[in-house]
Amino acid sequence: MKVHEHRNRDKRIFFLLQMALLLICLSSLFLVTEGKAGSGNSQADRASNRKRGTCENTECEHLHFLENTNCVNKCVSRKCYDDVYKGKELEDGEINTGLERLFKNCVRSESIRNRRTTK
Repeated sequence: MKVHEHRNRDKRIFFLLQMALLLICLSSLFLVTEGKAGSGNSQADRASNRKRGTCENTECEHLHFLENTNCVNKCVSRKCYDDVYKGKELEDGEINTGLERLFKNCVRSESIRNRRTTK
């Protein structure tokens, strides 16, 4: 290769590295912004996670962690469980992210409503 070809190749590589770095910086900025937007629910999420942990260690402790999803969800919120899973109970070890998301959102909303009524 000639010196001129090396320089052009080096310039292209340098340019691609700059673009990759720029994309990484922009995507991390987006992720930080997303995290801040969702932080309003963090108190409700923490309360839900505490309740989930309590249920796992009390009412559902006799079940293996791969088999306790229905028990834990019922314990966390019977109302949300009935609203989301009624007639669609998960089998042991089954994962349904759509239903899980609906359940989590229901529990979060319930927690926020409860927090507002107790103030």
